[in-house]
Amino acid sequence: MNSTDPRPVAYSSADRHGGLRRIAVDAATRLMRAANQDRVVRTGLPEQLTFPPSSTERFGKGAAHYGIMIADLPEPHRFLANMIIIGATGFKAWDDNGAFTGAPRGTCQLGWGTAALAGNSFHVFAPDDVRLEPAGRSLEFGDDYRLDIDYPEIRVRSTVEGLDVDLVLTSTDVVSWVADSAFYRHFSFLCTYTGTVGVTGETPLAVSGTGTFEYGIGYLPYMDLPRPLPRPLKLPADFFSYHVIDLDAERQLVAVVLGAFGDLTAGVGAEVRSVADGAQRFGDEVSFEVLDFAPEPQSYRGRSTMPVPVRFRWTFTAAGDVSEIHGTVDTPWLYAGIGYIAGYSWSGEIDGEPRNGRGYVEYADRR
Repeated sequence: MNSTDPRPVAYSSADRHGGLRRIAVDAATRLMRAANQDRVVRTGLPEQLTFPPSSTERFGKGAAHYGIMIADLPEPHRFLANMIIIGATGFKAWDDNGAFTGAPRGTCQLGWGTAALAGNSFHVFAPDDVRLEPAGRSLEFGDDYRLDIDYPEIRVRSTVEGLDVDLVLTSTDVVSWVADSAFYRHFSFLCTYTGTVGVTGETPLAVSGTGTFEYGIGYLPYMDLPRPLPRPLKLPADFFSYHVIDLDAERQLVAVVLGAFGDLTAGVGAEVRSVADGAQRFGDEVSFEVLDFAPEPQSYRGRSTMPVPVRFRWTFTAAGDVSEIHGTVDTPWLYAGIGYIAGYSWSGEIDGEPRNGRGYVEYADRR
Protein backbone atom coordinates (compact mmCIF):
# COMPACT_ATOMS: atom_id res chain seq x y z
CA MET A 1 0.00 0.00 0.00
CA ASN A 2 1.47 3.39 -0.98
CA SER A 3 1.12 6.61 0.97
CA THR A 4 -1.75 7.88 -1.18
CA ASP A 5 -4.00 4.89 -0.43
CA PRO A 6 -6.79 5.35 2.11
CA ARG A 7 -6.26 3.86 5.54
CA PRO A 8 -7.77 0.37 5.78
CA VAL A 9 -11.22 0.17 7.31
CA ALA A 10 -11.77 -3.03 9.31
CA TYR A 11 -13.62 -3.04 12.63
CA SER A 12 -14.90 -5.97 14.68
CA SER A 13 -16.85 -6.42 17.89
CA ALA A 14 -14.13 -8.95 18.85
CA ASP A 15 -11.38 -6.30 18.68
CA ARG A 16 -9.63 -6.11 22.06
CA HIS A 17 -6.22 -4.63 21.15
CA GLY A 18 -5.03 -1.21 22.22
CA GLY A 19 -3.50 -1.41 25.72
CA LEU A 20 -4.20 1.74 27.74
CA ARG A 21 -6.20 3.25 24.86
CA ARG A 22 -8.44 0.19 24.93
CA ILE A 23 -9.02 0.63 28.67
CA ALA A 24 -9.94 4.30 28.08
CA VAL A 25 -12.34 3.46 25.23
CA ASP A 26 -14.06 0.72 27.23
CA ALA A 27 -14.40 2.98 30.26
CA ALA A 28 -15.92 5.78 28.17
CA THR A 29 -18.47 3.55 26.43
CA ARG A 30 -19.56 2.03 29.73
CA LEU A 31 -19.84 5.49 31.32
CA MET A 32 -22.14 6.57 28.47
CA ARG A 33 -23.96 3.23 28.67
CA ALA A 34 -23.37 2.75 24.98
CA ALA A 35 -24.58 -0.44 23.32
CA ASN A 36 -22.21 -2.99 21.82
CA GLN A 37 -22.87 -6.38 20.27
CA ASP A 38 -22.38 -8.03 23.65
CA ARG A 39 -24.18 -5.33 25.65
CA VAL A 40 -27.79 -4.20 25.30
CA VAL A 41 -28.27 -1.15 27.50
CA ARG A 42 -32.06 -1.05 27.35
CA THR A 43 -35.02 -2.59 25.51
CA GLY A 44 -38.09 -0.57 26.54
CA LEU A 45 -39.57 2.72 25.39
CA PRO A 46 -38.38 6.06 26.84
CA GLU A 47 -40.33 7.20 29.89
CA GLN A 48 -41.16 10.52 28.23
CA LEU A 49 -41.68 10.85 24.50
CA THR A 50 -41.29 14.62 24.19
CA PHE A 51 -38.82 16.07 21.73
CA PRO A 52 -36.57 17.48 22.96
CA PRO A 53 -36.39 17.12 26.76
CA SER A 54 -35.75 20.25 28.78
CA SER A 55 -31.96 20.29 28.40
CA THR A 56 -32.13 21.30 24.73
CA GLU A 57 -35.49 23.08 24.80
CA ARG A 58 -35.23 26.41 22.99
CA PHE A 59 -31.55 25.62 22.28
CA GLY A 60 -30.65 26.10 25.94
CA LYS A 61 -27.94 23.50 26.39
CA GLY A 62 -26.32 20.50 24.77
CA ALA A 63 -26.53 18.90 21.36
CA ALA A 64 -29.50 17.09 19.85
CA HIS A 65 -30.13 14.91 16.80
CA TYR A 66 -33.27 14.15 14.81
CA GLY A 67 -33.00 11.65 11.97
CA ILE A 68 -35.25 10.03 9.38
CA MET A 69 -33.61 7.24 7.39
CA ILE A 70 -35.32 5.46 4.49
CA ALA A 71 -33.50 2.91 2.34
CA ASP A 72 -36.14 1.70 -0.10
CA LEU A 73 -37.51 4.59 -2.17
CA PRO A 74 -38.30 3.92 -5.85
CA GLU A 75 -36.28 5.33 -8.73
CA PRO A 76 -34.91 7.91 -9.12
CA HIS A 77 -34.74 8.62 -5.36
CA ARG A 78 -33.57 5.26 -3.93
CA PHE A 79 -33.10 6.60 -0.36
CA LEU A 80 -33.92 9.56 1.87
CA ALA A 81 -31.42 11.38 4.08
CA ASN A 82 -32.89 13.65 6.76
CA MET A 83 -30.14 14.39 9.28
CA ILE A 84 -30.55 17.20 11.83
CA ILE A 85 -27.83 18.11 14.34
CA ILE A 86 -28.38 20.96 16.81
CA GLY A 87 -25.12 22.17 18.36
CA ALA A 88 -21.72 20.43 18.24
CA THR A 89 -21.02 17.01 19.69
CA GLY A 90 -17.26 17.26 20.29
CA PHE A 91 -16.70 13.91 18.51
CA LYS A 92 -14.03 13.98 15.81
CA ALA A 93 -16.11 11.84 13.47
CA TRP A 94 -19.24 13.99 13.65
CA ASP A 95 -18.19 17.65 13.92
CA ASP A 96 -17.41 19.94 11.00
CA ASN A 97 -15.96 23.06 12.62
CA GLY A 98 -16.24 24.88 9.28
CA ALA A 99 -20.03 24.76 9.57
CA PHE A 100 -20.06 27.17 12.53
CA THR A 101 -19.70 30.92 12.14
CA GLY A 102 -20.48 31.58 15.79
CA ALA A 103 -21.37 29.63 18.90
CA PRO A 104 -22.31 26.02 18.16
CA ARG A 105 -25.09 26.04 20.75
CA GLY A 106 -28.39 26.38 18.94
CA THR A 107 -26.88 26.22 15.45
CA CYS A 108 -28.90 23.72 13.37
CA GLN A 109 -27.42 21.64 10.58
CA LEU A 110 -29.65 19.90 8.05
CA GLY A 111 -28.37 17.11 5.80
CA TRP A 112 -31.12 16.51 3.26
CA GLY A 113 -31.77 14.73 -0.01
CA THR A 114 -32.34 11.67 -2.13
CA ALA A 115 -30.38 10.27 -5.07
CA ALA A 116 -32.39 12.66 -7.28
CA LEU A 117 -31.26 15.81 -5.44
CA ALA A 118 -29.81 18.32 -7.91
CA GLY A 119 -28.84 21.02 -5.39
CA ASN A 120 -26.98 21.41 -2.12
CA SER A 121 -27.52 18.71 0.52
CA PHE A 122 -26.16 20.63 3.53
CA HIS A 123 -27.74 23.68 5.17
CA VAL A 124 -26.82 25.55 8.35
CA PHE A 125 -29.29 27.71 10.26
CA ALA A 126 -28.57 30.16 13.06
CA PRO A 127 -30.91 29.98 16.08
CA ASP A 128 -32.85 33.04 14.86
CA ASP A 129 -33.65 31.23 11.61
CA VAL A 130 -35.21 28.21 13.34
CA ARG A 131 -38.58 27.83 15.02
CA LEU A 132 -38.72 25.14 17.69
CA GLU A 133 -41.84 24.72 19.79
CA PRO A 134 -41.20 24.50 23.57
CA ALA A 135 -42.20 20.84 23.66
CA GLY A 136 -40.11 20.09 20.58
CA ARG A 137 -43.13 18.90 18.60
CA SER A 138 -42.45 21.21 15.68
CA LEU A 139 -39.15 22.18 14.08
CA GLU A 140 -39.13 24.61 11.15
CA PHE A 141 -36.36 25.92 8.92
CA GLY A 142 -37.63 28.96 7.00
CA ASP A 143 -40.62 28.31 4.77
CA ASP A 144 -39.20 25.17 3.16
CA TYR A 145 -38.94 22.59 5.93
CA ARG A 146 -41.15 21.44 8.81
CA LEU A 147 -40.91 18.41 11.09
CA ASP A 148 -43.89 17.65 13.36
CA ILE A 149 -43.76 14.98 16.06
CA ASP A 150 -46.86 13.75 17.84
CA TYR A 151 -45.87 10.24 18.85
CA PRO A 152 -46.47 7.79 17.33
CA GLU A 153 -46.73 9.96 14.19
CA ILE A 154 -43.86 11.93 12.66
CA ARG A 155 -44.53 14.10 9.63
CA VAL A 156 -41.87 15.75 7.47
CA ARG A 157 -42.75 18.29 4.78
CA SER A 158 -40.04 19.93 2.72
CA THR A 159 -39.34 21.64 -0.58
CA VAL A 160 -35.66 22.27 0.23
CA GLU A 161 -33.59 22.43 -2.99
CA GLY A 162 -36.61 21.56 -5.13
CA LEU A 163 -37.11 18.14 -3.52
CA ASP A 164 -40.81 17.93 -2.68
CA VAL A 165 -41.43 15.53 0.23
CA ASP A 166 -44.51 14.93 2.37
CA LEU A 167 -44.20 11.80 4.49
CA VAL A 168 -45.98 10.50 7.58
CA LEU A 169 -44.04 7.97 9.60
CA THR A 170 -45.89 5.89 12.18
CA SER A 171 -43.62 4.61 14.90
CA THR A 172 -43.99 1.10 16.23
CA ASP A 173 -43.00 0.27 19.80
CA VAL A 174 -39.88 -1.47 18.46
CA VAL A 175 -36.95 0.56 19.75
CA SER A 176 -33.15 0.21 19.64
CA TRP A 177 -30.96 2.05 22.13
CA VAL A 178 -27.56 3.40 21.10
CA ALA A 179 -26.85 4.87 24.55
CA ASP A 180 -28.72 5.67 27.75
CA SER A 181 -26.81 7.77 30.24
CA ALA A 182 -26.88 11.19 31.86
CA PHE A 183 -24.36 12.38 29.26
CA TYR A 184 -25.80 10.84 26.11
CA ARG A 185 -29.17 9.28 25.21
CA HIS A 186 -29.91 8.04 21.71
CA PHE A 187 -32.69 5.76 20.54
CA SER A 188 -34.16 4.60 17.24
CA PHE A 189 -37.70 3.54 16.30
CA LEU A 190 -38.78 1.14 13.58
CA CYS A 191 -41.44 2.99 11.57
CA THR A 192 -43.77 2.48 8.67
CA TYR A 193 -44.27 5.38 6.29
CA THR A 194 -46.60 6.62 3.56
CA GLY A 195 -46.65 9.80 1.50
CA THR A 196 -45.20 11.38 -1.60
CA VAL A 197 -41.69 12.15 -2.85
CA GLY A 198 -40.95 14.12 -5.99
CA VAL A 199 -39.12 16.94 -7.70
CA THR A 200 -40.82 20.32 -7.80
CA GLY A 201 -42.73 20.75 -11.04
CA GLU A 202 -43.17 17.02 -11.61
CA THR A 203 -45.87 14.63 -10.47
CA PRO A 204 -44.77 13.21 -7.09
CA LEU A 205 -44.50 9.48 -6.47
CA ALA A 206 -46.71 7.76 -3.90
CA VAL A 207 -44.42 5.78 -1.58
CA SER A 208 -44.71 3.48 1.42
CA GLY A 209 -42.49 1.08 3.32
CA THR A 210 -40.41 0.84 6.49
CA GLY A 211 -38.00 3.43 7.79
CA THR A 212 -36.33 4.71 10.93
CA PHE A 213 -36.81 7.72 13.19
CA GLU A 214 -33.99 8.58 15.57
CA TYR A 215 -33.51 10.99 18.40
CA GLY A 216 -30.38 11.67 20.40
CA ILE A 217 -29.34 14.18 23.04
CA GLY A 218 -26.11 14.85 24.89
CA TYR A 219 -24.59 17.40 27.20
CA LEU A 220 -21.07 18.09 28.41
CA PRO A 221 -19.82 21.53 29.56
CA TYR A 222 -17.67 22.21 26.46
CA MET A 223 -20.90 22.44 24.44
CA ASP A 224 -21.47 25.86 26.06
CA LEU A 225 -18.22 27.33 24.69
CA PRO A 226 -18.43 30.22 22.20
CA ARG A 227 -16.49 28.21 19.61
CA PRO A 228 -16.36 24.48 18.76
CA LEU A 229 -13.51 22.49 20.24
CA PRO A 230 -10.37 22.54 18.10
CA ARG A 231 -9.69 19.20 16.47
CA PRO A 232 -6.82 18.12 18.83
CA LEU A 233 -9.15 18.50 21.84
CA LYS A 234 -12.14 16.63 20.45
CA LEU A 235 -13.15 13.23 21.76
CA PRO A 236 -11.09 10.62 19.86
CA ALA A 237 -14.08 8.87 18.23
CA ASP A 238 -12.88 9.43 14.67
CA PHE A 239 -14.71 6.87 12.50
CA PHE A 240 -18.42 6.23 12.18
CA SER A 241 -20.74 4.33 9.87
CA TYR A 242 -24.45 3.65 10.30
CA HIS A 243 -26.63 1.46 8.08
CA VAL A 244 -30.34 0.80 7.63
CA ILE A 245 -30.78 -2.33 5.50
CA ASP A 246 -34.13 -3.57 4.23
CA LEU A 247 -34.32 -7.36 4.52
CA ASP A 248 -37.91 -7.65 3.26
CA ALA A 249 -41.18 -5.72 3.40
CA GLU A 250 -41.47 -6.06 7.19
CA ARG A 251 -37.95 -6.49 8.52
CA GLN A 252 -34.92 -4.21 8.63
CA LEU A 253 -31.37 -4.58 9.87
CA VAL A 254 -29.72 -1.63 11.60
CA ALA A 255 -25.96 -1.77 12.09
CA VAL A 256 -23.42 0.72 13.44
CA VAL A 257 -19.66 0.92 13.89
CA LEU A 258 -17.71 3.53 15.86
CA GLY A 259 -13.92 3.70 15.81
CA ALA A 260 -11.47 5.62 18.02
CA PHE A 261 -7.77 6.51 18.15
CA GLY A 262 -7.32 5.71 14.45
CA ASP A 263 -7.63 1.92 14.58
CA LEU A 264 -9.58 0.80 17.67
CA THR A 265 -13.15 -0.48 17.60
CA ALA A 266 -15.12 1.60 20.09
CA GLY A 267 -18.42 -0.12 19.35
CA VAL A 268 -20.14 -2.37 16.82
CA GLY A 269 -23.77 -3.45 16.96
CA ALA A 270 -26.42 -4.96 14.69
CA GLU A 271 -30.11 -5.64 15.28
CA VAL A 272 -32.85 -7.17 13.18
CA ARG A 273 -36.16 -5.39 13.75
CA SER A 274 -39.72 -6.31 12.83
CA VAL A 275 -43.17 -5.42 14.09
CA ALA A 276 -43.90 -9.07 14.84
CA ASP A 277 -40.68 -9.99 16.66
CA GLY A 278 -39.30 -6.71 17.99
CA ALA A 279 -35.57 -5.92 18.02
CA GLN A 280 -33.05 -8.74 18.38
CA ARG A 281 -29.27 -8.71 18.29
CA PHE A 282 -28.00 -10.29 15.07
CA GLY A 283 -24.90 -12.42 15.52
CA ASP A 284 -22.52 -12.84 18.42
CA GLU A 285 -19.63 -11.24 16.53
CA VAL A 286 -20.02 -8.50 13.93
CA SER A 287 -17.40 -7.01 11.62
CA PHE A 288 -17.37 -4.25 9.01
CA GLU A 289 -14.73 -3.73 6.33
CA VAL A 290 -14.33 -1.61 3.23
CA LEU A 291 -13.30 -3.66 0.19
CA ASP A 292 -12.88 -0.88 -2.39
CA PHE A 293 -12.71 2.90 -2.14
CA ALA A 294 -13.81 5.52 -4.64
CA PRO A 295 -10.90 6.70 -6.86
CA GLU A 296 -11.06 10.20 -5.35
CA PRO A 297 -11.89 11.26 -1.79
CA GLN A 298 -15.14 13.09 -1.17
CA SER A 299 -15.08 16.73 -0.07
CA TYR A 300 -17.51 19.56 0.58
CA ARG A 301 -16.53 23.09 -0.39
CA GLY A 302 -12.88 22.37 0.25
CA ARG A 303 -13.32 20.77 3.66
CA SER A 304 -14.33 17.45 5.25
CA THR A 305 -12.21 15.57 2.73
CA MET A 306 -12.33 11.84 3.33
CA PRO A 307 -12.11 8.56 1.39
CA VAL A 308 -15.50 6.92 0.84
CA PRO A 309 -16.27 3.29 -0.01
CA VAL A 310 -17.56 1.79 -3.22
CA ARG A 311 -17.83 -1.77 -1.88
CA PHE A 312 -17.95 -3.00 1.70
CA ARG A 313 -18.90 -6.08 3.70
CA TRP A 314 -20.76 -6.80 6.93
CA THR A 315 -20.14 -10.19 8.54
CA PHE A 316 -22.34 -11.61 11.31
CA THR A 317 -21.20 -14.77 13.12
CA ALA A 318 -23.36 -16.75 15.55
CA ALA A 319 -22.55 -20.24 16.86
CA GLY A 320 -20.25 -20.84 13.90
CA ASP A 321 -22.83 -19.80 11.31
CA VAL A 322 -21.88 -16.81 9.15
CA SER A 323 -24.18 -14.33 7.43
CA GLU A 324 -22.78 -11.70 5.07
CA ILE A 325 -23.95 -8.56 3.33
CA HIS A 326 -21.94 -7.13 0.42
CA GLY A 327 -22.88 -3.54 -0.34
CA THR A 328 -22.17 -1.50 -3.47
CA VAL A 329 -22.77 2.26 -3.34
CA ASP A 330 -24.85 3.26 -6.38
CA THR A 331 -25.90 6.86 -5.62
CA PRO A 332 -24.10 10.20 -5.20
CA TRP A 333 -22.78 10.92 -1.72
CA LEU A 334 -24.65 13.74 0.05
CA TYR A 335 -22.78 15.83 2.61
CA ALA A 336 -24.57 16.02 5.97
CA GLY A 337 -22.08 17.63 8.40
CA ILE A 338 -21.56 14.39 10.30
CA GLY A 339 -20.02 12.99 7.11
CA TYR A 340 -21.62 11.68 3.92
CA ILE A 341 -24.82 9.75 3.21
CA ALA A 342 -25.63 7.47 0.26
CA GLY A 343 -27.78 4.57 -0.87
CA TYR A 344 -26.56 1.15 -1.97
CA SER A 345 -27.59 -2.18 -3.35
CA TRP A 346 -26.65 -5.30 -1.44
CA SER A 347 -26.57 -9.04 -1.84
CA GLY A 348 -25.54 -11.79 0.52
CA GLU A 349 -26.61 -14.70 2.64
CA ILE A 350 -28.78 -14.16 5.71
CA ASP A 351 -29.46 -17.14 7.97
CA GLY A 352 -28.46 -19.51 5.18
CA GLU A 353 -30.70 -17.91 2.53
CA PRO A 354 -29.51 -15.79 -0.43
CA ARG A 355 -31.00 -12.30 -0.28
CA ASN A 356 -30.63 -8.87 -1.84
CA GLY A 357 -32.10 -5.43 -1.40
CA ARG A 358 -31.31 -1.80 -0.71
CA GLY A 359 -29.50 -0.04 2.10
CA TYR A 360 -28.81 3.42 3.53
CA VAL A 361 -25.35 4.40 4.78
CA GLU A 362 -23.88 7.25 6.84
CA TYR A 363 -20.09 7.39 6.66
CA ALA A 364 -17.53 9.62 8.38
CA ASP A 365 -13.79 8.90 8.41
CA ARG A 366 -11.91 11.73 10.14
CA ARG A 367 -8.98 9.69 11.40
